[in-house]
Amino acid sequence: MLSRFAAPSLVAFALLGCNSNPRGICPDPARGTGTWSGWHRAGEPSPPTTDGSRVFSWSCSTSECSLTAFDSSGFITGAPDLPDGTMARFGTATAGQGHVLVLGGLAELTDLGEPFVYVSSALLYDGAEDSWAELPHPEGFPTGTDHEVVWTGTAFLTWGGWRRPGEPGAHPHGELEAGALLDPVTGTWRSITDAGRPDGQGPMIWTTHGLFLWVYSPDQARPSAWLYSPDDDVWEALPVHPGLTPRYALLAASDEAVYVVGGDSYTYNEYYRYGSTPSWMREVWEFRLEERTWSKLAIPGDAAVGYLTQFVDDRLYLIDNHCAPASFYVPATGEWGATTWPSGYEAPAYALKVDGKLSLFGTASHLAGSASFFQYTP
Repeated sequence: MLSRFAAPSLVAFALLGCNSNPRGICPDPARGTGTWSGWHRAGEPSPPTTDGSRVFSWSCSTSECSLTAFDSSGFITGAPDLPDGTMARFGTATAGQGHVLVLGGLAELTDLGEPFVYVSSALLYDGAEDSWAELPHPEGFPTGTDHEVVWTGTAFLTWGGWRRPGEPGAHPHGELEAGALLDPVTGTWRSITDAGRPDGQGPMIWTTHGLFLWVYSPDQARPSAWLYSPDDDVWEALPVHPGLTPRYALLAASDEAVYVVGGDSYTYNEYYRYGSTPSWMREVWEFRLEERTWSKLAIPGDAAVGYLTQFVDDRLYLIDNHCAPASFYVPATGEWGATTWPSGYEAPAYALKVDGKLSLFGTASHLAGSASFFQYTP
């Protein structure tokens, strides 16, 4: 998927911007440490999700959708075929504890100007049973596309999404401002409270203190940050440092902190989607979860503050798909460093944590129509 309706796609940034580096700053490869292992194979990379050991990739053609699973050794299996006619283009696939939830999407493609036909149910894959179940769409949660979903450790939590502007349940620019929780064992949904909820949506990440949500849209003068506790069904508006200017940012999390990485201020384009600007922000902010405090990291001049990030190995990794090495920050010492880079790897589109390692999934430079998966060992 090269574009998203509701939010700027990190995949689009990575794949559409391979020929130039708008940030223009890359680490010195001579400083790189660590080793990579992985593989290249034929096949286009599709948006992945991981349960920590396997990676699942959800993809749709004009006639069918499928879920493929692989691990560090290569592709291993595909889930059973979906029922005939089942479609969920632009649906969100999220893995967690032996299950994969596919939420939202388009049930069929329509001509330009005609109403969209959204998927009216959710799909749940059970890895232990190797089977699919069709679940009702959560009550009170509008159908749509591009829902943000995280795995909490026991449930799937979703907030936001997109519908065509003017359709019921959507913000004037198409954003959805609602959420729900799914228990995959019982297959039951429960709604998220509207009391004190955010006015907007954005990137989100699961933390040791609950769901962290970063809210920004181009018609807001200030960003906002929120924590949601599923146990208490309570939203908490977090303090925001006055130095944090509006941007659609990347998120990473350790046990103690959330990192707001980079970002673009964005504008709405004629399709009511986010259009990027040339104003990429080379900033990394740390939010301490216990103390509820912000601090801006002092970034070295050659740090790769790009379109991918992940917290692994007690390090915050920053990856720019235009650069050969990646950068990393060690919170315990305040030190910065750079990685080496796998041979023949051109454009990593996704950064994951698989088997406790930084893992990149994307495209090889020497193979047309290829997919590559590499893991890093410090």
